Amino acid sequence: MTARFLSYPLRLSTRFETFASTPVHMEMLRDATRSLTFQRAISALVKPGMRVVDIGAGSGILGLWALTAGAAHVDAIDATDVGATLTQTFAANGFSGRATAHIGHSGSVTLSEPADIVIAEVLGHFGIDEGVLATCADAKQRLAKPNALFIPGRVDVVAWPVWVPDFENDLVGFWQQKPYTYDLAAMVELTRRMTYACNEHDGQRLARSAVLASYVVGAPPPPRFLARATFTTDFKSECNGFFLSFVADLGAGITLEGWRAHSWKTVFLPAPRVTSVAKGATLTLEISEESDGAVRYSSTC
Repeated sequence: MTARFLSYPLRLSTRFETFASTPVHMEMLRDATRSLTFQRAISALVKPGMRVVDIGAGSGILGLWALTAGAAHVDAIDATDVGATLTQTFAANGFSGRATAHIGHSGSVTLSEPADIVIAEVLGHFGIDEGVLATCADAKQRLAKPNALFIPGRVDVVAWPVWVPDFENDLVGFWQQKPYTYDLAAMVELTRRMTYACNEHDGQRLARSAVLASYVVGAPPPPRFLARATFTTDFKSECNGFFLSFVADLGAGITLEGWRAHSWKTVFLPAPRVTSVAKGATLTLEISEESDGAVRYSSTC
């Protein structure tokens, strides 16, 4: 199967306009791994009488599960046009007296009562790039009780080295084939400096994933993203980069691995060149956030 690579600017913030699209929410609901893992966590943690805040509520499905679990009230917050459907959705399912829709970003919302649980499914491709850390730190201060639970409660950014032949054949190879007979090979270096969103099965995993950085959701985020991990290869292979994803701890012993759910793509970080690696080789990946908000990385692959 040929991989489909989407150019992805590696930053710690995502444009939210995408989530105003109903097909995006349809795909999230069709993602049973994503949806049902959240349902399990909500059912385990939400107790009758609790007040719940759902940040980035979208279609309202997570809030509906919280209400079904016995939540006394759900404050559903969404900044897109999709959020305008929430009041109707809660009423249609018999919860109009127990749910309030807030159209806007959570930072501009005030509540009549603080929450016992904050649900924040604002997880990007590698967990923290939809702003979950800053969003939930603000929510902890203004929207939640001091001992409130967060779903997720922790997010680990993880990575692993890969061999992605389709990247070499389709993207790099395109520029090397002299399109329309002209030498455009100068585009190869730029192609290798960009990052791409693709599926986990588009690359051959060369080692176990390692945690680059771990964050408690609700705690103040660090001023800059700084991360480093080391990997030991499982077999001899070619290596041309790393995949980046996340593991979210939803509570009650329930975890969600981003690469197993099709709502999220893995982020491919290409290496400057293809490298032959032996079994047991040690590879490293270092990532840092710069002052302009871009994320830079370097590796031994």
